[in-house]
This record gives sequence, C-alpha cells and structure tokens, in this order.
Amino acid sequence: MKKLELDDLKPGMVLAKPVHNFHEVLLLSEGATLYENKIRILKSWGVTNVWIEAAAEEVDEKHVKVEIKLQEIIKRDLMDKFTGVLEDKVMVEIMRAAEKVLNKRLHAGYEKNGTG
Repeated sequence: MKKLELDDLKPGMVLAKPVHNFHEVLLLSEGATLYENKIRILKSWGVTNVWIEAAAEEVDEKHVKVEIKLQEIIKRDLMDKFTGVLEDKVMVEIMRAAEKVLNKRLHAGYEKNGTG
C-alpha cells in the first residue's frame, strides 16, 4: 500500500483505502479502479492524496492504451455528430455532457465486467 498525490495517479491503479470528502461522505470505495474521470472527481472534491494498492503501482499499459483509444473514438464520433453546430456554445456544452455520459458508461462497463 502506498500513499500518492493525485497528480501521480494513473488510470488502472486500485484504491487500497476508501476516499471521503471533507464532510466524510464516501467518494470511492476501497478496491475501486481509478480512471481519468474518477481522478478528476477526486480533484474537484479537493482530495489531495489517496492510498493505492502496491501491486497497482505498475499500471497495465495495455489497459491504459485501450482506454485512451476508446476515449479518442468517443471524441471523434461526437465531433462527427456535432459537425456544423460547434460555433454554438450551447451545442458545445451538450457535446461535452454527452462525452461525460459515454465515458461514464464505458467505465461502468469495465467495472461490471471485471475488466477495470
């Protein structure tokens, strides 16, 4: 088990201890696999460091590459769908929201299937 600053976290690392916000509300449970979106959530709650499992320090590079590739595909597909309306700020925000939802579904699928 090792304590790391959020800036040192990488997708694929696994939490060794649960993470709470300053109100002691549970943000992520012990054993949760970290992805970019979860790291951003922790940062937004002001979390500065977390405990990770020692074995998770060496991130499975294949898993990270797959996640990055899938995120690139999501972005490219959304850009294709929103072509011609990106000058509208509202449409840009809708596209960003859609990207967040798709990434959340992607990561929920990882966790459900035990691949994350």
